Amino acid sequence: MESQTKTEIIVPPPPRSKPNYFKIDFLLRLLTFVATLVGIIVELTGKQTEVVGITLTGIPVRRSAKYNDTSAFIYLLTALVVTCFYTTITLCVSIANIKRPSPATIVLFHLAIFDVLMVGLMATAVGASGGVAYIGAYGNSKANWRKICDIYDSYCRHNVGVLVLSVSATINLLILVIVSIYSLKRRCD
Repeated sequence: MESQTKTEIIVPPPPRSKPNYFKIDFLLRLLTFVATLVGIIVELTGKQTEVVGITLTGIPVRRSAKYNDTSAFIYLLTALVVTCFYTTITLCVSIANIKRPSPATIVLFHLAIFDVLMVGLMATAVGASGGVAYIGAYGNSKANWRKICDIYDSYCRHNVGVLVLSVSATINLLILVIVSIYSLKRRCD
């Protein structure tokens, strides 16, 4: 019997390409951009004028409610503008990095750092504005602050819309932080 030796050629598997998460990154940044831009527009158009009676005299007076009456809403608008501008810049970075097979680690690192800063900015602005909106909706009997949303209903609906958009932008940014950190971790493996 003839002995046949089989020579097996072992081909190493192709190197595992590291996934490029910039498509997810781009989508989340686009959603954040849209949420902040619409939030800015809604906040700036949320003005309502009503005739209200002065408490002590009962004389009717025309009073307006708008975003710049409260520093918390000014802060929210500022945070929305800064985040919208930041997202515009980082959208360009995402577009540039989608086509690259492996974007630079330093780009991911800087995006993660600045995304964390934007999460902090948006979260504090949403928290401050949410507190003021709650008092506007329900008042505070212990501090003798009356609710105003029964009078300025359209203005309050605008504020709720801005808060919902701002929370969604904040959540998108938080997910972006997680994606960036995960991408960095995968590069270290």
